[in-house]
Amino acid sequence: MKTIYKYSISPDNPRLEVELPDMATVVFVNSQLTGWVNFWIEFTPDEKMHTRTFVLHGTGHTIPVDNHYVGSALDPPFVWHLYEVDADH
Repeated sequence: MKTIYKYSISPDNPRLEVELPDMATVVFVNSQLTGWVNFWIEFTPDEKMHTRTFVLHGTGHTIPVDNHYVGSALDPPFVWHLYEVDADH
């Protein structure tokens, strides 16, 4: 059975490693509290887990080619962009 879990990441510590299955999908990105970006991931908890890495980039920041866009969140006056780092890097 699928479940949605919430994760939080801060621009002050913009890298988060999470144990997730391959089929886990980010379904929503938003900011609920100033200074934090939240994202919700849907997956089946009994699937095999491995480490997946998410990072935040600000508008105008350089983004490495191994980062893949997931979503953006408004955190006035900023807009933060959530990316997942390619597992092969």
